[in-house]
Amino acid sequence: MSDCYAPRTGGIETQVRDLARAQVRAGHEVHVLTATPGAHGEGGGLVEDDDGVRVHRLGTHMPFGLPVNPAAPPRMRALLREVAPDVVHVHAGVVSPFAYDGARVARRAGVPLAITWHCMLDGVVPAVRVAARVGGWRGARALSAVSAAAASGCGRCSGSR
Repeated sequence: MSDCYAPRTGGIETQVRDLARAQVRAGHEVHVLTATPGAHGEGGGLVEDDDGVRVHRLGTHMPFGLPVNPAAPPRMRALLREVAPDVVHVHAGVVSPFAYDGARVARRAGVPLAITWHCMLDGVVPAVRVAARVGGWRGARALSAVSAAAASGCGRCSGSR
């Protein structure tokens, strides 16, 4: 689950897409749930094939094309029941409402959860720590970050460091 995915371009979008495609090449069934609309503004649950990755576009029309959909959690819950994943891997930044919703939905559904932070959390550790407690992230199977520097903040937020 990621707020951002191609056709947007940036760090999270590129890393999530590369990881998902590598997992498909390794023989895994991969579904990406994202709030990012498709190339022509598609959203609302459209499912696209991206080199074997099933991309579920749960976005809606937002000002400035922001990849946000506050109404996505019910569809996330339905997709988790339908797809029955072994694990949900959430890709988050400091401002990632879709990803945070995904983490909360996965925990409440009892699906193992991994979270990767794609940002520096310095300056927001107390707020993210509260979100982790409220959202149940402390029970996440794995917390990771895209760099050692980012991992330091991740550990402080989860209470593991």
